[in-house]
Amino acid sequence: MTPRPPETSPPANDQRSYGRANHAFFIALLGTAGIYPAVITALVVSTVGYSGLQQLWAPWGDPALRYAAGLSLGSSLASGLLALTMATPCGYVLSRFPRRGTRFLDVLVYLPIVLPGLVIGVALLIFFQTGVGRFIEQHLMTFTFAIKGVILAQTVVATASATRIMKMAFDAVPMRRAQVARTLGATRWQAFWHVELAEARAGLFEAYVLAWATAFGSFGPVVLFCGTTRFRTEILSASVFLEFSIGNLERALAVSLWMGTLTGVVLLIARGLPRKRALW
Repeated sequence: MTPRPPETSPPANDQRSYGRANHAFFIALLGTAGIYPAVITALVVSTVGYSGLQQLWAPWGDPALRYAAGLSLGSSLASGLLALTMATPCGYVLSRFPRRGTRFLDVLVYLPIVLPGLVIGVALLIFFQTGVGRFIEQHLMTFTFAIKGVILAQTVVATASATRIMKMAFDAVPMRRAQVARTLGATRWQAFWHVELAEARAGLFEAYVLAWATAFGSFGPVVLFCGTTRFRTEILSASVFLEFSIGNLERALAVSLWMGTLTGVVLLIARGLPRKRALW
């Protein structure tokens, strides 16, 4: 039996080169990864420093801003539910049926993410000038320059973000589990409801939170489609624009800080809740 040659370790010079390469990689990685968080932190700190914490409560003496805050919260909560209702089947189809036909659906669903919000608002206005749109407003309900239109515009932009989360949630659920349930006698609906949707329940919550945050901060589609009428269709993002347009920078910054704080707290709580897996 031929004896094995003794194992030799790499030369010391090679080990040092290997260690330096690893250190250089991690330094470059951490340095690059810290750029964007540093930019966001600098923006937040500068905004707080410019406006001053003592100015945060000043805007809420205006009843118009209180109305805008209530409308923003109420409409975004409703829009989040509507977005989740539509995003769940869309995400399921995109996850379970990745065929050529769904590629077109995929592009349509993601268009509101890449298009400017103003374009969505213009498209909504044009649609309700068509025969179908006029019939809806004359015989069903009015959307243009109305609170229902605020909810509709927010839902259009929020559904795209919710669909992305729901698709990832269903992608994380193995198809075999639903197939096993069907071999045991479950119908397709029962397998979907009790297996696939139950396994994707973390995605439902995360999709709703992201849809709410998107709707809460939307501006372009709401302003173009519904206007900024005070005590009617004015939301907080429109209030920031109006205050800034008349030179009231302190109030605009104060409202912006409140919006950012509320959204950040909700996202932080949502990320901190125990669940099976995080999708975003």
